[in-house]
Amino acid sequence: MTSTGLEARGLRVEFARGSSGRDMFVAVDAVDLTVAPGETLGIVGESGCGKSTLLLALARLLPVAGGELLLDGEAVMGIADDRWRRRIQMVFQDPYSSLNPRRSIGEIVAEGLEIRRVGDRASRLRTAQSMLERVGLPVAFVHRRPHELSGGERQRVAIARALALDPQVLLLDEPTSALDVSVQAHILNVLADLQRERDMAYIFVSHDLNVVGHVADRVSVMNGGRIVETGPASSVLGSPSHEYTRTLLAALPKAPATIRSNPPVERRSS
Repeated sequence: MTSTGLEARGLRVEFARGSSGRDMFVAVDAVDLTVAPGETLGIVGESGCGKSTLLLALARLLPVAGGELLLDGEAVMGIADDRWRRRIQMVFQDPYSSLNPRRSIGEIVAEGLEIRRVGDRASRLRTAQSMLERVGLPVAFVHRRPHELSGGERQRVAIARALALDPQVLLLDEPTSALDVSVQAHILNVLADLQRERDMAYIFVSHDLNVVGHVADRVSVMNGGRIVETGPASSVLGSPSHEYTRTLLAALPKAPATIRSNPPVERRSS
C-alpha cells in the first residue's frame, strides 16, 4: 500500500465534568488535519487550546467522541491498537516523567520491542544501542538511569525509544520547551536528520511560533479546541489570514538571537 500518511476528519474529544458526569467539556472540536510522509505539520496555540489533547487522541491514548482517524487511507477501526501504536509514536514534553526511573536506559529504549516480543533480549539491546547512537548518545548509556542524564540527553532517549519501533508518524509534544536554546537546536537538527533518513511524518506541537517556523512545512493554529487556520508555514506565520493568529504573533516574544542565527532546517520540497 502506498503510504499517504495520517489524517483526521472532524475529530472530537470530550471530557465529563461535574458530579453528575453529564456536563461535557469539548476539548477538541471538528478538527481536520493531514500530514504526509516526510512532512512536518506544526500545531500552535495558547496553553489550554487543545494541542496536547489532540496529540493524545491521534496516538489513541484518549478516546475519540466523534470524527474519523485514518492511516494510509485505512480507518482506525480497521487497525488494531497495537499495530496503530507501533506505527504512530509519541514524544512527550517532559522526558523525565515519561521515563521509568527504575529501568536502565537500554531497557527503556527497548521497552516497546519487549512488549511486542520483537527479537530476544540480546537483539533488543543491540537495537537500543543503535538507536542511542543515532540520536547522538554514547552506547554506554544503555547501563545508566534517567536521573544520571541531563534534560537534553533524556529527551534524546525519549526520541530513541520512539524510533525503536520504526514508526511512520512521530507526534512531538513540546519536545524542546524545557531545554536550553543550544540544546533545543541540537534536538531539532537530530529530528531533521532522522526525518530525511526515514521519511517519517512529524506533528510538532508548540506554543513557540519561532521554533515551529524553523521546522514546519505547514502550520495549523488552534484556538478553543478548533483549528482556525492552516497553511504553509511561511504564509501562516508571515501573513496570517485569521485575527487570532495575528493576535498570537503579536503577543509572543521573539526567539533568542542564537536560534534565529542557526541555519534553517532543510525541508523536503513539495
